[in-house]
Amino acid sequence: MFCKYCGKNNDEGSKFCIYCGKAFPVSQEAKKEANEAPKEDMNKSQDAGFNFSGGNFNAIVDPIINDFKAGNSEKALKTINEYIYNENTSQELKNNLRQIKDAIEERVTKHGTPVGKAPSMYTLNGVGTRVYGDTLYFVVFFIPFFPIARYKLENHGRQYTFYGKLPLKKWQKAWIFFDAAIILLIIIFSLKA
Repeated sequence: MFCKYCGKNNDEGSKFCIYCGKAFPVSQEAKKEANEAPKEDMNKSQDAGFNFSGGNFNAIVDPIINDFKAGNSEKALKTINEYIYNENTSQELKNNLRQIKDAIEERVTKHGTPVGKAPSMYTLNGVGTRVYGDTLYFVVFFIPFFPIARYKLENHGRQYTFYGKLPLKKWQKAWIFFDAAIILLIIIFSLKA
């Protein structure tokens, strides 16, 4: 099933796009089931301010989705957990938040944590930042000097689409440590001279 907002393919039956976070349109059947659901749970949750069917759903979910899109997936998951484990939250809202949580965790596993904006890639006389493979490097004369960050991305020639930020690999972390040690040794030996 394709998202009408971003065009990406999602699992059949998903309620939210795992790429852009937008909700898929609710089928007429699902709307009918929601209207026929028992009202006593909803009334209980209305008193606590966690109403789902009464329209408060977007007030709860929109900030979560916005945090996620801005790259704050930890904050989004923390907020979801607060609602899920709150006894005043309706079961209907808990079920929907669990599905959103699963979609966020699946997306983070598949594409890394979302990036709010693409990283700056600029070089002046061969010094600056550049992407090689899936990693953004600090370059000197266009030679990668040390890795800055890894991304899940697509290369479109001279343009990139960034889907998420990934952790650096162990060898890349070692590379940073090795470069820092060399720079420190150069500084020490230049001070002694």
